[in-house]
Amino acid sequence: MYEYDFGRYIDNELGVFRIPEGKSIRVEFADGEDNWMTLAPSGDGQFRLLGGWRPNDPTADGRKQSGKVVIENTDGTSREEYTVSRRNFGLPVTWMHGIWWCKYNSMGNSRDFSDQILSSDDPAAKAGQTLFEYLTSCSAEEYYRLWGWAYIGDSGNGMKVVEQDGAAVMEGYKGGSKVNINKLDPHALSPAGYELPSLEDFNRIFDATGTVWVMWDGTHSLVSPWEGHSEVRREQRRKNGIKVGSLTLSDLIYVAMSSPDFPEHEPVVWYGPGAQWNNEGILHYGHYNNILFSVYAPSGGGWYFGGSMGGLYLQKNGAGNNDTRILRFRKSDVEYIY
Repeated sequence: MYEYDFGRYIDNELGVFRIPEGKSIRVEFADGEDNWMTLAPSGDGQFRLLGGWRPNDPTADGRKQSGKVVIENTDGTSREEYTVSRRNFGLPVTWMHGIWWCKYNSMGNSRDFSDQILSSDDPAAKAGQTLFEYLTSCSAEEYYRLWGWAYIGDSGNGMKVVEQDGAAVMEGYKGGSKVNINKLDPHALSPAGYELPSLEDFNRIFDATGTVWVMWDGTHSLVSPWEGHSEVRREQRRKNGIKVGSLTLSDLIYVAMSSPDFPEHEPVVWYGPGAQWNNEGILHYGHYNNILFSVYAPSGGGWYFGGSMGGLYLQKNGAGNNDTRILRFRKSDVEYIY
């Protein structure tokens, strides 16, 4: 008997077994354990051992997850066992246009599962609601907990909205960053198994043929439809009474976007504090809703909830190194979904 514990979350190819003639190979799991590994033949007696993933796994709380690779003679003799283990983590996701988008913005240390909302403890799912419904019904304190995080540079350390000198600012904000988040490797800030969505990923939701006014409900059509699906529906709400020190923030926008062609999936919901790019804080153009998205775009592209005089619309904007951004990851592609 042999054992190997990765000691962390891992998926896709875990290893390759080469099996001589006269031998067989399979995977076994204890009663009640998910079939989280599978064997994929690759020719010449080789089998790739793949670790899989399950959307919104209610058991993904960081527990140790194990399975056995069993090799034996074809007559059942000379059994060998290889126990393989990993930590079972997962972030809540929803599917839209071929991408499994994380439902929640990153919080705290963006690389650390323990700072994130796990699929085993999704407050919206536990309330029997979509995230959009949950943000409407939750307390102002809970909204602030989810809403108030942004990032700058390559540290992965989130800054939270606080009051400073009578203004709402990102706590610990400092300019002079030499790193633009959008130009980092897509895995640089994410927990294992997740990544920063690419510009093309965002374009599957944002890149419309006309101006998208996100402060109104409506629909928009994509410049490049995903597999023929071009329509995106929008629904927006505002949250009021958010306490930040002695300040009370109002009119904080959250916007649900969904495809009418796939009603079985809940919307992707965008929320978060406006960008801060100097010491004056996050209030720009009369509101706190100028959300800047972290986007994997080595060319410097990006997306932004921009506007002026109370208007708010989607615009392409890669912004600069000193601009704070929300982090919303996607699930990295896997070969095997169990």
